[in-house]
Amino acid sequence: MYNTSVATISKWKNREELQDKSSCPHQIAYALNEMEQALSVSIRKTTWLPLDEVWELLLFVQLFAPGMMIYNERH
Repeated sequence: MYNTSVATISKWKNREELQDKSSCPHQIAYALNEMEQALSVSIRKTTWLPLDEVWELLLFVQLFAPGMMIYNERH
């Protein structure tokens, strides 16, 4: 009648609420680590560069300093 599958009906029958749940992720998986995120936000706020140029700058930094540690947790 409504073109719903048996799996969909059983999913809705087992819910406590009748409101539809959000389909967006609750936890976003970032491609950047915390240091890279902070660096990109800092560059963006201070230079007002477009995001694609900030991304290219981060790639440039990683290309020439792949093992560089900006922050050392021991100190």
